[in-house]
Amino acid sequence: MDIIDKAPLIRVESLKNIIPCKAISVQVAGTNGKGSTCAFLSSVLQAHGKKVGMYISPHVVDICERISVNGQNISIRRFEELVTCLDKQQKGMCKSDLMFFAAVEYFNEQEVDFAVFETGLGGSMDSATLINHKYGIITQIGLDHTEYLGNTIEKITTEKSGIIKRGMNVYAYPNLTNYIIKKVCEDKSAYFMDLSKGEFTFNKGEFSFNAKEFEWKNIRLSMEGDFQGYNCVCALLCAKDMLGSEFSWKAAKEAVERTKVPGRITELKKNPIIIADVSHNPDGIKELCKYVSALKGNKCAVVSIPKTKDYERMMELLRKNFDLIISTKADDVSRNPEELKGDLCIKNPKEAYYEALNKQLDVIVFCGSFAIVRKAFSFVK
Repeated sequence: MDIIDKAPLIRVESLKNIIPCKAISVQVAGTNGKGSTCAFLSSVLQAHGKKVGMYISPHVVDICERISVNGQNISIRRFEELVTCLDKQQKGMCKSDLMFFAAVEYFNEQEVDFAVFETGLGGSMDSATLINHKYGIITQIGLDHTEYLGNTIEKITTEKSGIIKRGMNVYAYPNLTNYIIKKVCEDKSAYFMDLSKGEFTFNKGEFSFNAKEFEWKNIRLSMEGDFQGYNCVCALLCAKDMLGSEFSWKAAKEAVERTKVPGRITELKKNPIIIADVSHNPDGIKELCKYVSALKGNKCAVVSIPKTKDYERMMELLRKNFDLIISTKADDVSRNPEELKGDLCIKNPKEAYYEALNKQLDVIVFCGSFAIVRKAFSFVK
């Protein structure tokens, strides 16, 4: 991950509107659930006949996943052309800036109707905040990247609220610190929709949402985890306002129900059940464990965690929910397996996987980082 430079305010002002986004755009910020929310929103807009650009960060397998139009990734050739051209024109851009503006340029070329941008890190200083979005979504907020965003939920919420522009429509996951987001919206005359004002009902894989003025019933998502229901409704509320009178509940429901995002409790194989999940902070691991606890049999986690993460809390949660933990190292920014203190420490992820298979367990889960999921996708066939 490229971290912004030592003078972020100067950087932001110097890069603002270098390439204006011609489409109506939305920015999605938060600690967890950003990628899923972007996917839900993009699917709903496409289901209404709209041409939609989507920018995500980071990618799971292929860097071209970061920039797509109606689900079709940019070609590697065009991606490299755009990034190279921008780098020559704007010296001093960090890697994340280059990829973000490459996305904006590509969406303009493709003449998309709507553009959906995922925030890479934080809010106020991220590349995605550099253009004037009309809509904003703030997903679940937790402790992550504390060395850059602050060491309390309140500080992190304040930083993520930095995406809010004057007059923006803002939709927020039911966070305990939504009062901070509400205050920023009031100060900037922005419309604020807090999901905690509505009522969620979860029942046997389905959920419903009652917002008093309307009710959405019996939604069955293709992605696992109750938390995806909250991400889904954030996207639906935003899409409803973006589309106005064109919004069709039937089309929207069908769209979110078929939406899938790789690496979000993704089942790669059966017998044994093999799952890959990009959860990379304590809140994400907690949700993963909640799902895994309902599965039967003996369970193994193959885990690799970046050096910047709260690995002790993550490992504590995993130990309570798995019978065996194999710690490994998916890339250079990951901790050494011995630091994680797994039951087994195997540096090579593929060897760790084969060792897990040899144990004849019922469930094997790859988790802890995007990097370990990327590895799993490459060798689990």
